Amino acid sequence: MAKTQIVFIIILLNIASMVDGAKHAKGVALVNGVAEFRCTLEKFESLPKEKMDIYWQRGTQVLSYMSQHNGSPHVSPRYSNRTALQMNGVLKLYNVNFEDKGDYTCYLILRVESRREKVDECTYHLDVHANYSEPEITSEPSVHVVDNGTSLHFKCSSGHGYPSPQKMIWEVSSGNRTKKFNKPTEIKNISETFNASSELSLMVEEDVNITCVLEAHHNVTSRVLQIVVRREILPDTPDRNVIIIILGISFIVCFTAITIPLAVRRKKKQSRDSGNGGNRDHQMEPVAAAPPEQRNLMSTECETATS
Repeated sequence: MAKTQIVFIIILLNIASMVDGAKHAKGVALVNGVAEFRCTLEKFESLPKEKMDIYWQRGTQVLSYMSQHNGSPHVSPRYSNRTALQMNGVLKLYNVNFEDKGDYTCYLILRVESRREKVDECTYHLDVHANYSEPEITSEPSVHVVDNGTSLHFKCSSGHGYPSPQKMIWEVSSGNRTKKFNKPTEIKNISETFNASSELSLMVEEDVNITCVLEAHHNVTSRVLQIVVRREILPDTPDRNVIIIILGISFIVCFTAITIPLAVRRKKKQSRDSGNGGNRDHQMEPVAAAPPEQRNLMSTECETATS
């Protein structure tokens, strides 16, 4: 009997020494994910487990419990088959939805003889988030190859997230340069989630890569949109050495075409001149003698002229 009184006095001292107000913790879970409720129960390690009960509740709704004695509290149908309570008091809640956001309390109960006394408790606040979709960039007109100086209008959209995002930022890269544009972000509340969008107008004068970043409880970056400037197709410029070779061959052809005919004609002329000179020296025809009558007449004229 004396031993029972001592234990009872010790329990009363422990209860009296508790800090006023419940201990608090908080965490975040994603929609359709798993929430893990962790609380610091200072009395947990020091109390006999066979006389200890653990309850997790939300208001008056019991999520889960762990007890060694007969009988069990009613578990709310809302949490049926969605919880798992571990020996250390950590509670896991599966298939989280937005309605699960709120405060949960863990109670540590000690059974002393026929009485049940609360010896410790903690409160856990759960926030529920939903990740935003990957931002998608669309352009108007919807083309990826444009002429130099074309004006394009872009829109970046993302949705189905919670809580509300902060903003969207545009990034335009060309070569090693990157420019950031902080354009207005339109945020719409659709049912329990939010959609976000932003617009950008740009005159394209060179090849660019465009992305947009949604800043929220988690940052999400779009895929890269590549815009290519159409280039004029110019004839290939020959190599300098090729030009020199072509000019050299052209000069040789022209020189040959001019000099060879001249040389042939000159040689022919020289041949004709050589043939004509030999005939004059070796093939002169004899002069025919005058007939007798002509010789007599010429003699008479000579005598008359002498007289």
